[in-house]
Amino acid sequence: MPMPISQHEVGILTLLAAQLGCPKSVYRLAKIYRSNGDVRGWLVNLKKAAALGVPEAQCSLGVALVAGNEVEKRQPRMGFAWMWRAAEKFVPEALFAIGICCWHGVGTPRDRDKGFLFMQTAAKQHYSMAYLVLAKMCLTKSTLQVANQWLDKVKEVGVDALARCIGEHHVLGESPPVVSLK
Repeated sequence: MPMPISQHEVGILTLLAAQLGCPKSVYRLAKIYRSNGDVRGWLVNLKKAAALGVPEAQCSLGVALVAGNEVEKRQPRMGFAWMWRAAEKFVPEALFAIGICCWHGVGTPRDRDKGFLFMQTAAKQHYSMAYLVLAKMCLTKSTLQVANQWLDKVKEVGVDALARCIGEHHVLGESPPVVSLK
């Protein structure tokens, strides 16, 4: 039977693996820094993990650069480029974020059709926030019937799934995705 290990031991093992260059461990270390409120340590390790090719880190770094924070100023184009790398690997959160950026023209020229397509791709991967945003996009585009189909999907996954999705962003120390569509 495996012995339970403490959070402190997890941190030490993660730090050791990160020092040995294990990309996923560098990303895990970044999340540990963030959960402890160390934004600078989070960003340093997030950048390392993203450069090492961890798609989730690329997406998180992209979101951080688009939004800006107390350590790093807003860099929408660079943020979009990092999210694009993760989207190429079909990371649902990245597809969602790219859809929002295209829709609003953040870090890239505004292209609502492209934003809609990326959002649909995120939804096809069962990223529940995408269902709600697609419904809002359809209402903006005056396609009520399609909007109702996406709202039915929101009902299907339930409010709990949407709350979990939003909560995941808070756990990572990120703001929930912007869903206000003009």
